[in-house]
Formats: sequence, structure tokens, C-alpha cells
Amino acid sequence: MRHLRRVYQRPDGGIAVVLPAWDDGNSGFGKTDHETEAAFYEWAVTLNIPAEWINKGDVDVATLPAREFRQCWRYDGAQVKVDAALETVERWRRIRTERDTRLAASDGPMLRANETGMQVQAWLAYRQALRDVPLQPDPKAIVWPVPPQ
Repeated sequence: MRHLRRVYQRPDGGIAVVLPAWDDGNSGFGKTDHETEAAFYEWAVTLNIPAEWINKGDVDVATLPAREFRQCWRYDGAQVKVDAALETVERWRRIRTERDTRLAASDGPMLRANETGMQVQAWLAYRQALRDVPLQPDPKAIVWPVPPQ
């Protein structure tokens, strides 16, 4: 049983898999409320799809890559794939966001350590290690520093 989705290309080159393909009741997806494919897509596109998006056809949901990096999806004319270069950029963006969150969370303990004179060097080293995280070679194998006790 195939579950089809209509693929659209956005102006930025990205891919949006946004709505089910019209079903005549034979594919198992479930018949739509529209009598014809043309009526279904007229309704769907009018209400849901920006005019500048380009229809690229239908794909089977089973062939779609994991949704984790769907903002990096590209359509090669036959299937939707994750653009590896964009995925790497997105991984580094997420790593920097996590690093910034951890740095912000260490502000309070660093301030207390500075006021009491205890573990200042350990917190300084930890914070520097966080700043150095983006220097690691592989965004798929990040080793996060452990905060001082």
C-alpha cells in the first residue's frame, strides 16, 4: 500500500512535502471529499500552497528520509534526499545553539565560584571547553565537556 504526498519546491531550493496526493480510493490512503484530482488540487493549492512553490510530483512516504533534517531535503527528480552539505551546516547550527545554552547555564555557577573563590579555574576551563566545541572535526561525534561538581 502506497501513501503518496505531493512534493513542492520552495524558492530557496528546499522541498516541502505538504499534502497527501489525491486518492481515488484504490491506494489505501482514503478517498478525499473531492470527486476529481483536479478539484482536490485546486482546493489544496488555493488554500495551502504559496503561488511561488513549484509542483514536483508525488512521492511515496516510505521513501522519504528521516524528518530530523527536513529543512535540508532536496528533490533530484526521482526522490527526496537530504543534502549532505546543508545537513552539516544545520548540525553545526544546532551544536552552537546547545553550546550557547550550556554557556548561559554556567553563568550562575561561575559567578558563585568567583564570589567564593572556589573552583574558579574549573569553571573557566569548562566554559573555554564549551567555546571550543565548534572546533571539533565531526558534528556527528561531538564530545561535550562535563561541568565541574
